Amino acid sequence: LICYNQLGTKPPTTETCGDDSCYKMIWTYDGVIRRGCGCFTPRGDMPRPRCCKSDKCNL
Repeated sequence: LICYNQLGTKPPTTETCGDDSCYKMIWTYDGVIRRGCGCFTPRGDMPRPRCCKSDKCNL
């Protein structure tokens, strides 16, 4: 699976993942969009990530 992994509004970069999903989320404390491999359950007051299961689905 290929996922985007750039921070915020930087030019898109990708990575090949061993996971079966990609995520995209906006962190509330700094407003920065984060992207990467996998899907996880957030702790505390972190926002829930948007997860998807196809190549480059987290732009």
